[in-house]
Amino acid sequence: HASVVELLLKADGVDVNKGYKNGATPLYVAARNGHSSVVELLLKAKGVDVNDGDESGETPLYIAAYKGHSSVVELLLKADGVDVNKVREGGFMPLLIASQEGHSSVVELLLKADGVDVNKGKENGTTPLCIASQEGDASVVELLLKADGVDVNKAREDGTTPLFIAAQEGHPSLVELLLKADGVDVNKATEDDGATPLFIASQNGHPSVVELLLKADGVDVNKARGYDGFMPLFIAAREGHTSVVELLLKADGVDVNKGDEDGTTPLFIAAQNGHASV
Repeated sequence: HASVVELLLKADGVDVNKGYKNGATPLYVAARNGHSSVVELLLKAKGVDVNDGDESGETPLYIAAYKGHSSVVELLLKADGVDVNKVREGGFMPLLIASQEGHSSVVELLLKADGVDVNKGKENGTTPLCIASQEGDASVVELLLKADGVDVNKAREDGTTPLFIAAQEGHPSLVELLLKADGVDVNKATEDDGATPLFIASQNGHPSVVELLLKADGVDVNKARGYDGFMPLFIAAREGHTSVVELLLKADGVDVNKGDEDGTTPLFIAAQNGHASV
């Protein structure tokens, strides 16, 4: 109700920042509900705090980004003193949540904001590019990859990079985008077990992803997982992923006899598990 808000803002002694019991201010609520005309009025009010959020630390900008209200986000980004990187509990910031929810128009606005940190992650190290790669949103990934200073190899605490995540989830369009990015490390392995993007795609049976990775410069087809010596061909043979095995056998330099730490070969494990086609 913009006309009512306008009248109330003219009243003597009105407190524009006085919030609900959970701390949500009038600006926060208007932003959450996508009321751009009300947000515009509140931003003009004397003493308004553009970064004041609810008790969880969600700011008006955060909630507008989460809900995908691009017109509200645009207004808030023009406000004096707005903190584009302010995080809520758990380390979520506006760019991260907009990337997770697939709001490409909001992501585009946030990436143009002064001082935005495109690589800032939440508490477990998940960056906007990591979360977009997980969710499978090509339009958001493409925007993030064009951003100044983006680190395509920045990993979560467990060492999983955007490329690893996209390969794990079986998103070939994202894998293709990430492989074209400057400086991408196609062989970067996880911290806990040393699995590469090629390994995880082979394990999970994503042939279209495996095919893309095998075409990448410098890919190591025989790079084994750290703790057990399993390599992509071995794990694909064990799991019975015939189409993946076929692709790996055509790869330059593949070692068909390379086994695990116990010497078990791809042929042995496929025979043991009854995968006749493999």
